[in-house]
Amino acid sequence: MARRDAQFFILSDGRPGDTLGDDAFYQSGHDFVRDLLGRLPEHPRRKALEIGCGLGRNVFALAGRYEQVIGLDISDAMVDGLNASDRRPANAEGRLTGPDARFPGIDDRSVDLVLSVICLQHIASWGVIERTIDEIGRVVSANGVAAVQLDTRPIRLARELYMKLPDALLPVVHRRGMRRVSREIGLVRSAFEAAGLRIAEQRGEATSEHWFVLTARTSSEPSGGHDSAPRVRANTHR
Repeated sequence: MARRDAQFFILSDGRPGDTLGDDAFYQSGHDFVRDLLGRLPEHPRRKALEIGCGLGRNVFALAGRYEQVIGLDISDAMVDGLNASDRRPANAEGRLTGPDARFPGIDDRSVDLVLSVICLQHIASWGVIERTIDEIGRVVSANGVAAVQLDTRPIRLARELYMKLPDALLPVVHRRGMRRVSREIGLVRSAFEAAGLRIAEQRGEATSEHWFVLTARTSSEPSGGHDSAPRVRANTHR
């Protein structure tokens, strides 16, 4: 799918072939990153990492604000497109990650910003999401921050039944691999805690745009606390 129309599968209004065009597509990343960083706590600007980087829409924007930026994606088409782009800054690169959800070549406590948007919501396997969260907890630096978006809408019976339909009967953006998968909030919070992450802020609870701002929990800090969230918004299409 990614090789056929990569931009559509990252950012569109859901109609096949209806994409923004290169300039607007990459500008949307600059707009998003500017808004995001304006609402996150102060943190070092050495290394940033995006999970599910696609063609580098956000990676390229982050490269103007961090010393090094790495984008991870499970799609070789996305990673190849990012690395081959003439828009790619010298301090940005894409890396392929596998189904084990590990972050290749990323040292412990070495990343000052971990970003995941329009990514985890599409992963059907909760085990993969748990491993991804574990990796976030491993790599985020002591003074760093993670900004993670998930869909935590209550799961309705009608939606469950709808999603059991064959892909051929569903709109493209509701098919397996493209659809959003809702996650139970308590399960998500438990996974963050198990990974050694503290929920510093959150916004959009029980919506498709539930943002978590996370920091590494110190050994002396009790787990379980969280506050209200920043006004962070992503461009998504479902």
